[in-house]
Amino acid sequence: MHGDMLQTGDCYDPVRERWCSISPMLHRRACACVVSSHNHIYAIGGWGSSSVVEDSVERYDIQKDLWEKVAPLPTARQKACATCINNCIYVFGGKKYAYTPGHEYLNSIECYDAQWNKWSTVGQLHSKLSDAAVVVV
Repeated sequence: MHGDMLQTGDCYDPVRERWCSISPMLHRRACACVVSSHNHIYAIGGWGSSSVVEDSVERYDIQKDLWEKVAPLPTARQKACATCINNCIYVFGGKKYAYTPGHEYLNSIECYDAQWNKWSTVGQLHSKLSDAAVVVV
C-alpha cells in the first residue's frame, strides 16, 4: 500500500500547454478527496503513511506554491467526495477502517469554514457510501 501513496502534485498550464510539478504535500496520502476553493486546493483525509485513515487536511496556496496544515476532519475518512458551495467545503461519506477486519462506510456530511478554520458535522446522507462523486449545478 505504501507504494500508492504520493506527496507529489502536477498542474496544467493552459498558456504554455504543458504540465509542471508543484511543491509536494506535507504528508504522503492515497484515496484522499480533493477540492478547490478560491486560490486554494485542499487534500482531505485518505490513507496516511502509517497505514491508517487520516483526519488531516492540507491546503495548497496556488499563488505561493505552498502547502499548509489546516484544521483536521471531525471524522477520519478515505474515499469520500467533496465540493465547495458558498465558500464552504462539504465532505460526504467515505470509509473509516475500524480496528476490526472490514470497512465501516460513512453517511456523515461535514463542512469546513476556511474563514474560521473550523469543521462541523452538518447532516447525514440517506445511505452510507464511498467511492462516489458530487456535482453542484
